[in-house]
Amino acid sequence: MSKRSDNKTRWLFWGVIALFLGLCFWQSGRRDGHLPEGDGLTIVHLTDLHLDTQGKVMHTPWTHKIAVGGYRLHRPCTGRAFEYLEQAVSQIRNTIKPDVVVITGDVVNRGDDIEALKRGVSILSRLQCPVVVTQGDHDISRRKENSTVWNDVCGATHGCTLVNNTRFFFLPFAKDEVVFADILQAIRTVSDRDEVHFFCLHRMLWAPRLMDALARRYHGCSVLDPDREKIVEAMDASGARWVVLCGHSHTDHRRTRGNVTQLCAPSLAEHPHAFRVIKIKDGEVFYKLVRLDRGQTQ
Repeated sequence: MSKRSDNKTRWLFWGVIALFLGLCFWQSGRRDGHLPEGDGLTIVHLTDLHLDTQGKVMHTPWTHKIAVGGYRLHRPCTGRAFEYLEQAVSQIRNTIKPDVVVITGDVVNRGDDIEALKRGVSILSRLQCPVVVTQGDHDISRRKENSTVWNDVCGATHGCTLVNNTRFFFLPFAKDEVVFADILQAIRTVSDRDEVHFFCLHRMLWAPRLMDALARRYHGCSVLDPDREKIVEAMDASGARWVVLCGHSHTDHRRTRGNVTQLCAPSLAEHPHAFRVIKIKDGEVFYKLVRLDRGQTQ
């Protein structure tokens, strides 16, 4: 009798685990909106490319395909990262034809992999549209002699790119007090109050608490106060609507708070190998996730 009871308990335990994992997979693959037909500003958001000339990881382990508490373990396919970027660029250029592409950090897997950075920028140059690139923690060089490589290859680590009256502000991962203050002041003085503008950075403004707790060893997923408060205050002061584009957590996460919509995209180098297409039409923000392994929007 005791043995039969133990078997029932064991089956119940594993049944609950299976249900939990199933819900996690379902949550990770939900549809996230639609794109309207007709004219409008089209943006493609890529993040966490993790290009690596010495990469050997060829697939994402099944354990890293599950989002827990909104957080996904990190295991980018560095051995196929260039392949995924080539496929994404071809699809973006030939099918989507956006007005601008935004990449929110971790272009390379190792900050001193100069060859990977140059090769990645060369691939991105085929897009035939403006490309806004923010610097992630993996992009920061550890060697003093390589400290200017990012600026030489990618340009400035901060600034504002104007595309069809829409501003794309961007900040680097490593904080510079002077740069931070200048960007905040520029955000406050945005005059096109009827337009939607973009703020691009590697980490999220807001992340679920459990996600941040699980990601402590990766510098956390979100910007910490008081910097977060200052950014939100500047956006509020502008009176405009804002879309925050970010990455770092390798997880699809969306949140709207007041006049700010935050869109965090999954890593292109990791399952499900996706990027987001965003469209601004008649003052409204629409977005949809595109998965490379399916070759279509989900």
